[in-house]
Amino acid sequence: MIKTLKLYKFRKHVEETFDFGKGLVALRGPNESGKSTIIEACLYALYGARALRDSLSECVTWGHKEGDLKVMLVIELEGKDYTYIRSKAGAEVYVSDGPGAKSLFVTGQSEVTAFSAQLLGADAKTASSLMLADQSGLRGTLNEGPSAVSGLMGKLADFDLIDRIILGMQETLLLGADGPIREKLKGAEAERDEATASIPSLQVLAGAELSVTAVGDELYALGKQRQDVEVPAYDAAASKLRSAEAAKADYDDAVTAIDKAQKKLGEAITDLDDAKGRVVAVDHDRIAALRKDVFDAVSVSVKVDAWEAFNRLPLPPDKDWEGDAESFFSAFNAAKLGVEVFERDLRQLEEKIKERKRDLITEGVCKSCGTDLSKRTDIVARNAAAEADIAALEESLPAARENLSSAKVLVTHFEAIDRADRLIRSKVTPFLAPYVTLDETVVPPKVEWSGGSDLARPDLGKVKAELSALEQAAENSKKAEGEVEALTKALAQARVEYDTATASIVGLKDVDLTAYKEAQRAASDALNAIDNAIFEKGREFNEMKSDFDALKVARDIATARANAANLRVDEYLLDIERMGFNNSLLKKMRAIKPSVTDRLWNSILSAVSQFFTQMRGEASVVTKDSVGFKVNSASVKSLSGSTLDVLAVAVRVALTKTFIPNTTMLVLDEPGAGCDKSRMASLLGFLSSVGFKQVILASHDELSEAVSDNVISIGD
Repeated sequence: MIKTLKLYKFRKHVEETFDFGKGLVALRGPNESGKSTIIEACLYALYGARALRDSLSECVTWGHKEGDLKVMLVIELEGKDYTYIRSKAGAEVYVSDGPGAKSLFVTGQSEVTAFSAQLLGADAKTASSLMLADQSGLRGTLNEGPSAVSGLMGKLADFDLIDRIILGMQETLLLGADGPIREKLKGAEAERDEATASIPSLQVLAGAELSVTAVGDELYALGKQRQDVEVPAYDAAASKLRSAEAAKADYDDAVTAIDKAQKKLGEAITDLDDAKGRVVAVDHDRIAALRKDVFDAVSVSVKVDAWEAFNRLPLPPDKDWEGDAESFFSAFNAAKLGVEVFERDLRQLEEKIKERKRDLITEGVCKSCGTDLSKRTDIVARNAAAEADIAALEESLPAARENLSSAKVLVTHFEAIDRADRLIRSKVTPFLAPYVTLDETVVPPKVEWSGGSDLARPDLGKVKAELSALEQAAENSKKAEGEVEALTKALAQARVEYDTATASIVGLKDVDLTAYKEAQRAASDALNAIDNAIFEKGREFNEMKSDFDALKVARDIATARANAANLRVDEYLLDIERMGFNNSLLKKMRAIKPSVTDRLWNSILSAVSQFFTQMRGEASVVTKDSVGFKVNSASVKSLSGSTLDVLAVAVRVALTKTFIPNTTMLVLDEPGAGCDKSRMASLLGFLSSVGFKQVILASHDELSEAVSDNVISIGD
C-alpha cells in the first residue's frame, strides 16, 4: 500500500507531497495537472530510470538540472514501512517496524530495483503492465482488435514460458548419447585406484606421532624446570639487587640534597650582602626643586616657541581695508556683482550690434525683376538706418569695456586682501593665540605680540638630566630595599632547607653493589642456559612435527585425490542416469505445452468473466478462439466504449491477481472515461470489493470523489 509520495523537480511537480490512505483513493485534477506523473514517479522510485516514459533529463522540471530531481516513496507491506529515496545521485531503502527511527536496508540503483522486484513479487515490466499501469494502454489495445488483446494478454501471462523452459533445458541439461561420459568414467575409476594405493599406512603415521610426543615431553620438562627453578632464582637475585640499588640511591640523593642546600645558603648570603650595598640616602628636597625648575623652564620654552611662530607670520598686504570684516565682504560682493552687471551690459550691446548688422542687405537678386536688391530705394533707406544704429551702438562700446575692466581690477584687489586675511588667520593657531592680539578694525587684521618680553630660552636639557639621575638613584635604592627584605626571607628558608637535608642522611649508608650484581649475573646465566636448551629442543620438536605434518599432508592429498576421483565416478554415473531422465523429460515437455496453456487460459478467462459480469450487470462469458477474444460468443469489436473500459479493468484485475497474487494495491488512470454514472457506480463498487487493500483512481468523475475513502486534489 502506498502511504506517501514526495516529488522534487519531477515534471510539473516542483515540490509536492501526496498522502494516500487505505481503501479507494480518488486522484482529482484538471487535464495535464500531473495525475499520470504520480504513477510514473512511483515506478521510478521502485524500479529506476528504465521504468520512465522518457529519459531522466526530459522528466526534470524545466529550467532545473537532472541532479535536482528526487522522489521519496513510502509503502507499507505486512506491518512494515519501506521508504524509497531515489535520484540521479543514488537510491536507498529504509525500513521501519513502526513509529520511531528507521534503518538503512538497501542502497544502490540496481540493488534497490532488484529488492523491489523481490518485495512486490513483480519486476518493472510486470508492475508497469499491471498494478501501476496506464489503464488507457489496455483499453487502447482492446480498441485495436481481438488479435492485439490476445497478444497483450499472452505477453502479460508469459504463455511462452514452456517454450523458454524447453530452450533452457536444451541449453543447460545433459541431453543426447552417453558414450563420451562412459569414457570419462573409466578414467576416473583408474585414477581413484592409483590414489588409494599411495595413501600412507596407519602404522607409519602412529610411529611418527609417538616420536613427536616423546620430544614434546622433554621440551615440557625443560620448560617446567625454567618456570619452577631458574626464573624464581633470577627474580630473587634481581629483587635483592633492586633493594640494594634503592638504598644506595637514597644515600646518594641525601648527599646531593645537602650539597644543593649548602650552595643555596651561600648564594642567599651573597645576594643579601649585595642588595644591602645598593641601598643609599635620597635627597627628596633637591628632586622636588628640580621638578619645579623643569616646569618653569617648559613654560618659558613654550612662550619662546610662540614668539618664533609670531615672527614667522606673513607680512600684511601693501593696501588693506579700513573697516571691519562685515564691511569688507559687503564691498567685495558688491564689486563681484558689478563685474556681472558690466559683463551683461557689454554682451547685450554686442548682441544688438550683431542683430543690426544681420539686417543689412548687401547682395542678392530680385526673383521677379532680376535687379540687384542692394540698389533698390527702399533697401538703401533701410540699410542707412541700420548703419546709423550700428555707429551709435559702437560709440558706446569703449565706455562699456572700460567699466568692465575697472570692475575686474577692483575685484582682483579685493581677492588679494581676502587671501591675505585667510592666510594670516590660519597662521594664528591655538598654540599662538594666547600670546597675540588681533586688530579687527582692518582687513586683514593686524597681529600684535602680547606675551611679554621674557624671551630667553632656558637650558632645559641640563635640568632634566640632573633630575633623571636623582630619580633613577632613588628608584634603584627603593628596589634594593625590597630585595633586602625578600632575600632576608630567602636566607631563612635556605637555612631551614640545609638543616632538613643534613637531618635526612641520618640512618643511611653507602651500599657496595658488587656482590648483588654478581649474584644477579649468575642467575641470568643459568636462565639463559635453560633458554638455549629449550630452544634447541624446540627446534628438534618442530622438525619432527614438520615431518609428521608432511606425512599427514601426503595422506590427505592422496585421500583427497581418491575422494575426488570417486566423486567424479559418482558424478559420471549420475550424469548417465540424468541424461536418460532428461531425454525423457524433454520429450514429455514438448507434449505437455498445449495442455498447460489451455489450463492457464481457462483460469484467467474464468476470472475475467466473473469480474466483467459484476461490473456490466449481466451474465458475460469471456472466451478465446484462434482469432481473439469474445464476449458471449460475440467479438469484442461490438462492445461500446464504456463496456470496453470495464472489460479492460476486469482483464487487468484478473491478470494482476494471477501473476502478482500478493500485491495489496492497484493504480488506475481514468478507467471509466466513457462510462455513465450507473456503470461508473458498478465499476467503483467492484473496485471496493475486489480485495485490494488500496486502489488509487485518477479520474474526473464526481461520483468517484463521492464514494472514495480519501480524495487528493491536484492543481487546485
